[in-house]
Amino acid sequence: EQRTNLEGTIGLLNKIESNYLKLNKPVGAPFDVDRFKGQIGRITGSEKGMDYATLAADIRKTTVFLTKAISGAQVSDKEREYIEKLIPALNDTEVSFEAKLKSLRSYLGDAAKRYGGDVEAMMKAGVSAQDYFQTKEKNLEDMSEQELMEYRKQLQEEQNNTP
Repeated sequence: EQRTNLEGTIGLLNKIESNYLKLNKPVGAPFDVDRFKGQIGRITGSEKGMDYATLAADIRKTTVFLTKAISGAQVSDKEREYIEKLIPALNDTEVSFEAKLKSLRSYLGDAAKRYGGDVEAMMKAGVSAQDYFQTKEKNLEDMSEQELMEYRKQLQEEQNNTP
């Protein structure tokens, strides 16, 4: 059952990526043009709005599925936190969103293939979700001005949240 849940979540990640690309990467700042069109489209009932709503719902489903997959396992709070950090969010930068998709897909794929979907066994084998974090998906010089500003803000927030 755990393996089926993880494989279903991988399929959901593929759907998220497809809608993400279809909607022209509507993530990042709240006033990103494509993100804003998606939010307005949800109100007006446009096709873009429906796709955006589906994207947001699929991200929520991913969170629910992963929570369910690890709820019965003896997973440390720290490991649970690492797994949650791999879930893409609409307020991530493009670079971060894409890196999280790739990382989470790899993590879940390895858990399903190598450990039969048993996240607890994976953790006991010394494999952590932290090992899957993508740190350099895009070089700083390749980032847009907006991506650089969002990356800076993200780093500052992480630094402020570190005890």
